[in-house]
Amino acid sequence: MKKQIYLLFFVVFLSGVSNATMLVHYTFDEATGATTVADTAGSYNGTLGSYQSGTNTGLYATGLAGKYGNAAGFYSSNGSSAGGWTLADATPLLSSSFTVSFWINTERWLNSAWFTYVNQASGLKMIVYSETTGTGATGLSAKIGDYSSTDSITVVNRLALGTTGTSNEWLHVAAVVTNLSDLTLYVDGVSYASSTSTAGYGFGTAGMDGLKLGGRFGANGTNNKYVNGLMDDFAIIDSALNAEQILAIYNSSIPIPEPITFILLSAGLGIVRIGRKK
Repeated sequence: MKKQIYLLFFVVFLSGVSNATMLVHYTFDEATGATTVADTAGSYNGTLGSYQSGTNTGLYATGLAGKYGNAAGFYSSNGSSAGGWTLADATPLLSSSFTVSFWINTERWLNSAWFTYVNQASGLKMIVYSETTGTGATGLSAKIGDYSSTDSITVVNRLALGTTGTSNEWLHVAAVVTNLSDLTLYVDGVSYASSTSTAGYGFGTAGMDGLKLGGRFGANGTNNKYVNGLMDDFAIIDSALNAEQILAIYNSSIPIPEPITFILLSAGLGIVRIGRKK
């Protein structure tokens, strides 16, 4: 019953988003030994990969204990020349407003790219990463940019450290882009306003394209900013969710429901309303 209540609540809060569509959803519920991850929302399945360099080790793992069910693990001994990742088999085309939502669990905050998106067709680049300051503070940052100087994205928005990162605990991360000009980062349901700073490290090697989790783009052996930790329930929603909706995701005891669940539950709610009117 509790799960049904949460599902109904999700339908109510997402129904308030005009034309909201879940473009990508990785639940990471694959069993141990999987080499691919399923996109339960659409057609952007991911392929798991890893690279090792000399004595530096990099790997991925599936079937690990997650925030909800299983999770994927991406591991790197040095964060630079070796690591593990998920790379989408095709690049989703995002609109001018969208939301990225996922959970992470890590103990290493030094320059780690959790989400990297580069699309030459749309001209959009985006990265969400963890970092440390010169004083040792830890936290998360997000950045959007223009793929080429001829495109419409004229401002690079970067969010500085949003909150002090807590190690070895699940944290919810959401980045909301509105009209390709405003960027808001949420950590555990708390928002941090956007800025126009161009600081922070880049998106990766020029000419590379796609959706990557666990590192940024680059040839193996270069500084790819690999993460070291767990990721669960990754989603891209084709709408800029508001603070209340982000908080609802953070507070939920279940993962974001699949689109078919929205449809069926919405239909059920409609039938209930009709029945009550008779």
